[in-house]
Amino acid sequence: MNSYTFASEIVIPTVKEALADRANRRRIYIAGIVTYHLVDYIAAEAGLDKSEICENVRKVCKPAFDVVQGACHGTKHAGNATRGYRFKPGEERNVPAFAFDSPGVGWGHGRWDVPGLSVENGGAELFLDTCLQIVLFTCCKTYENQLGILDLSFLDRMVLEAKPFKD
Repeated sequence: MNSYTFASEIVIPTVKEALADRANRRRIYIAGIVTYHLVDYIAAEAGLDKSEICENVRKVCKPAFDVVQGACHGTKHAGNATRGYRFKPGEERNVPAFAFDSPGVGWGHGRWDVPGLSVENGGAELFLDTCLQIVLFTCCKTYENQLGILDLSFLDRMVLEAKPFKD
């Protein structure tokens, strides 16, 4: 299976399912795992070392990539405690959708429009679903030779309008 096939048949449908249910830990974890492992397929196809692919993606979206990589390893290994971003499954914060006049989901407590799972990285609160979208988008833009033109129109607008890739 090449990078394009893995992305179109495995990664994109899995990410779409996760984005349809952003507070679902299982779907978000699995989407993060397959999104991170897209670097393996790119490396194999391009004949490059996986660490080179990781560093190229990390240069563009370090906080998001570190979270996705840490969540991938942490999920698979009951916690990532050895290096990089340390993720322990179940320690993410469940953030409900923002709502007026609802206790616990007002200003500073809820997320605009959709619920989600957040983690802290470097003092910033990052949403797992946004991080995996950013990493997928960065892989697709950085490695178009391997991934071709994939339909990413389902990604959040803020991801699609990322400044590093504005034409």
